[in-house]
Amino acid sequence: MRGSIRFWSLSRATKKVRKILLLAKSTTIGRASRMNVRLRDPLVSSEHAVIIRDAAKLSIKDTGSTNGTHVNGRKVEECMIEDGAKIVLGETEMMLVVPKNRASRS
Repeated sequence: MRGSIRFWSLSRATKKVRKILLLAKSTTIGRASRMNVRLRDPLVSSEHAVIIRDAAKLSIKDTGSTNGTHVNGRKVEECMIEDGAKIVLGETEMMLVVPKNRASRS
């Protein structure tokens, strides 16, 4: 899976939207400054989750967060994610967007 796979992130608390590109093989998400994606959400753990990207798929893994990782309304420890997946960490909602030409190749 190559190219400009991205998330749209919406903080329910601040109502701010931002685009997050997934370029690396793994992308860490949390409140800590050392995370690849830093969320300033008090309900997100310092090291909340990681998105793992390989040639054919994307997956998300909760890394022991306090409030859990939710994908499409389900609490998960680890699962595959696809175009349109809705991920909720704390009060932050994210939507995975895979360009159509990329989605058809996987």
